[in-house]
Amino acid sequence: MVSYRLLSVLFILTIGLIGVEGDNQEEIPCEDESTTSNNNGKDTTVTTTTTVPKTTTTRPCANVDAPVTPFRRKNGYWCSLMFTFTANSTNSYTYSRGVSDCNLNGLVLGSLETDEEKAAYIKLVKETVLYDLTAFWVAASLNKTDHKYYWDDGQAVGLLDPQPTVVDPNGRVAWFLNKNSSVPGYGDYRVVATSGRGTPRVNAVFCGAPGLQFS
Repeated sequence: MVSYRLLSVLFILTIGLIGVEGDNQEEIPCEDESTTSNNNGKDTTVTTTTTVPKTTTTRPCANVDAPVTPFRRKNGYWCSLMFTFTANSTNSYTYSRGVSDCNLNGLVLGSLETDEEKAAYIKLVKETVLYDLTAFWVAASLNKTDHKYYWDDGQAVGLLDPQPTVVDPNGRVAWFLNKNSSVPGYGDYRVVATSGRGTPRVNAVFCGAPGLQFS
């Protein structure tokens, strides 16, 4: 159920319910009883035990009170969604507002660790967003020791690869989508002004939280 915190930002269109198949299945044995009555005139009851595959749906994001989508990563599940503006919007999305909207819903600014995540969100944007959504704010920061950018949402693995193009040294990292299926790759990372008003503009944000982690 969507929490009251999500309802407090209804001026934003939330899109994040991409289904993924559960990774855990169990086989549960059950008993199936049948009766026959043709054994030299004697009734014979035959009880057989058959193993019936029974799928139990794992809820890797059961701890997250928001309409998130689970994605399997190296260390566990990441539960993510995206916030965009309402249909036909031409607005840019400021970095500070993106962080605030995530926090209002009990989430943090999110990351992109796998190609599956990128492909799923590009598909979602192309199929559901009615305007030209071009870029998302993501959770990454500059390490001042080695001068490289790393994911900093607390769950994604390490270094951004490839490293972002620095457009504004005082800016933040955004993922710019490649929606052209004839061009290889999912897009690129750029460090741009926190206003999001560049060309193209940043007009969405990724939010998320860790789900079920692997031991």
